[in-house]
Parts: sequence; structure tokens; C-alpha cells
Amino acid sequence: MNPSIFEEKFQLIGKFKRSSSTSQGGQPEPWIPNEPSILNTDTQLIAEFLTKELSCPIIKDLYPHMYWVARKSGSHIDPLHDNLVKERSIKVTENPELHLAWYKKTIWIKPVPHCLFSHDFWMKHLAEPTQTQSVNNGASSRRHDAIGFIRSYAHLIRHESDFLLAQECNLLPKEGLSYIDFQQFVNPFRHILDQSVSPRYNYGQLRVTRLNWAVRMFQPEACKGKGWLNRLYYHQLHWNTEQFVEEYLATFVFIFATLSVILSAMQVILAARIGALGGSWVAFVDVSWGFSIAVIVLSIVMFLLLGGLVGWVFASQLGWSWWQQRKEKKRLKKEKKEKKKIQL
Repeated sequence: MNPSIFEEKFQLIGKFKRSSSTSQGGQPEPWIPNEPSILNTDTQLIAEFLTKELSCPIIKDLYPHMYWVARKSGSHIDPLHDNLVKERSIKVTENPELHLAWYKKTIWIKPVPHCLFSHDFWMKHLAEPTQTQSVNNGASSRRHDAIGFIRSYAHLIRHESDFLLAQECNLLPKEGLSYIDFQQFVNPFRHILDQSVSPRYNYGQLRVTRLNWAVRMFQPEACKGKGWLNRLYYHQLHWNTEQFVEEYLATFVFIFATLSVILSAMQVILAARIGALGGSWVAFVDVSWGFSIAVIVLSIVMFLLLGGLVGWVFASQLGWSWWQQRKEKKRLKKEKKEKKKIQL
């Protein structure tokens, strides 16, 4: 495999002004693209920078359980224009853990670090490491993170409208970069298999609410020692009481209204029984009695139907997750057998 994945002639660095790798005098800049505080020669600082910009330790810890909360497919990523069709707003995040995470009408996407557009940077800092390098400094993990991250953009930007939208949302540089340039750069990443990327990018879009439950249930190591909130949330969605109330008010009102209707119906039944003993308005008492019973029965049926629907959806998703896990285990067993045959 090409150490930099793409050919040098397709690199994007230098095509846009802000991250040019050369100074005005034509000499190479002493820092990595668009990061003047990080020198090209400081390999340790560059490694820390790449880890901070691209790694997803929580997902790595959750990976054995991720099939319960997400579809295992690196291509399960909507193009940018599809997010607008689904009425999702695109929010910029610099947190790699939030890249491609979504909640209701919001999806978070991380802009591409400019150094990943440079062929020279890939050759020096993201080349395929030796076995010793991989064990000692995590070079292989950083490379797989970078490959998976750029591959995600190959799925996000499939049309020129996606490209223009990415520039509008500040995900890509705006000046000097064309759609054709970007497609030539990103096309080799589009054909890379899930086995060649980090565990995070074996999955595409992730629903934040499900990730929150996964964190609560499986308690990943990456969340420990960061405070009790980080052990309850993958990403906290409510930052004040008003947001929390707005989120759950409709549910509380629905339950309160339904219980009020049932209690009112029970009061009518009780009053109807008392009225029946008095012997007056017999027909009206009978109608009130029957209507009140019907209201209670319909309310209970409605609750059961809603509960059954939620239960059915939950059970079907668990069943699908279980099937996916079995499929994955069969695939791994088959690969293991094939490797043994090759060794023999």
C-alpha cells in the first residue's frame, strides 16, 4: 500500500492560502501545515497532536459492545446534502469523538486538519510503521485513525453540492480548492476496507443517545477518572434546567393528562353509582357509566399499544444487533481458518 495512500500530485496542500507549506520566499515552513506552534522536527509533539485530533478512546473501549448501539459499517454515512434533507443542522466540532455523531436535528462534523492534505506529512508522520514503532508509540493507531477520518469525508462529499456545503460550513478551506481537486485527493481512501482503519471508523454515523446508554452500561476505561458526569454521558446534551425541561415536558404532560382523564372517569363512575341508588336520571347514569368505562379501557389500550410499539422496536433492534454479532463472529472464524490453511 502506498505509505501516503494518495499520489503526491493529488495533494491539496498549497492549493489554498492559509495552510501553504512554503513561505513567501519559496522555502519550506518550519512547522506543520496550519499549526505554527508545532515544528516539523518535533515528532513527539506531532504524535500528541495527531492523537488529540483524531483518536476516539471511548469508542475503542466500547468497540466489543458497539454492535448493540450502532450498525457496523464504515460506509453508513449520509452525504452532507442528505443531512439537510433530513432537516439536520451541521455543527462544527474539534472533538474527534463527536465526529459524525448526531442527535435529533443536529449532526457534528470535525473539519479536516490541514496536515492531512500534505503528501510529505503522510510520508514522514503517517507512513506504515514497523512492528517496533507500532508497539512503542502507537504509530499504527494514528495512521489508521487518519485513514478512517479521511475516508469518512469520501462518504460525506459525494457530489459537488456536498463539497460546496462543506466549504460553507468551514469543514474544508474555501479559497483555491476545487471539487475536482478534492475528489482526486480523496478517491483512493474511498476503496479502503474497514480492516485498514481504526475501530471508530468501522462504524459511520452514531446516535448520541445510544452512546450515552452504552457508556452507562459498559463503563469504558477512557471515561473513568474524569468525574461522575463522564461516566453517565458520552456527550452531555442538556447544559441547563430549561433544556432538560423542554426535552421531557411533553412526556410529563402526556402522562399527567392521561392519568387525569382516567381519574376523572373513575369519579364519574363513582357518582353514577350513587346516582343509580337514588333512582333518578337512570338513562343518563347508564350512559355516563358506560362512557367512563370506555375511556378507562381506551386509555389502558393506548398505553399498551405505545409500550408494545416501543418494546417491538427495541426487541427488533436487539435482534438485529445479535444477528450482526453472529455474522461478525462467523466472518472472523472463516478468516482464521483461511489463515491457518495458508500457513500450512
